[in-house]
Amino acid sequence: MATDAGQQPEDSSPPMASKQPPASGPRGAYGWFVGGVAAWFLATGIHQVILSWLLVGELGFVPTWLRTAAARASWLGPLLAPEFRERFADRDVYRQFLNRMDVAGQLKAREPVNQSLYLWSKAMLPDVLLNMLGDRTEMAHSIEGRTPCLDHDLVERVNSMPVHMKIQGITEKYVLREAARPYLTDTVCKRQKHPCVSPPALGGRFLQLLQDTLRTPSFASVPFFDAKAMTTLLDRLPQISEDEARFRTSWSSLYGLSAHVLHTRYAQ
Repeated sequence: MATDAGQQPEDSSPPMASKQPPASGPRGAYGWFVGGVAAWFLATGIHQVILSWLLVGELGFVPTWLRTAAARASWLGPLLAPEFRERFADRDVYRQFLNRMDVAGQLKAREPVNQSLYLWSKAMLPDVLLNMLGDRTEMAHSIEGRTPCLDHDLVERVNSMPVHMKIQGITEKYVLREAARPYLTDTVCKRQKHPCVSPPALGGRFLQLLQDTLRTPSFASVPFFDAKAMTTLLDRLPQISEDEARFRTSWSSLYGLSAHVLHTRYAQ
């Protein structure tokens, strides 16, 4: 099975310009949450097998970013309400995702790295980074953000670069690292790529907010989550010490808190 970093003959085809609309979930803050949770949950269990079978059959590999998203679903799945899980149990989200893509025209015969980048640019980039973490977060705080790395001339140039300039072995963003090398230390240049996230927030006022919110009758009215399962998770918080477990718990409980805020403000 090929990987995202599989080294194949250079791809000299022109930059990919999709004729399809970006893969998008339901719009609106509350609708986005519903669609997002459903999609992530359906990436667990038997759907993990479907993920590998379907994407390997279509592409020859499973993009790493999509496999990671599917793995994170297992953190949230046990906390979802049984009725909510059953509602989406027969939905093949991976087939729906690929059906929105021009697989034959834009993905076939391209290198795995470029296929993965194309799919990511049609899903995670517009729906999560630019929409949720970008425009909505910025506008909520009266900030108008700028994304200079999305300048169309720069994007077209990077799209046309050979794969060995984008990634070498496990070193991602290779050309950017080399361009910045004169201005950065070796420690920074050689550091493995990782997301910019805050530490697990399971103490102080945030922990108190979780406890005060997720144990209330109003949280029990949120249709997506199993209130008893969430209470069990909250009871275990003081005993969780391992960093990865704390991150998973923080991530899952924050989803529950966000659902409660959206539900009380826009659904009730």
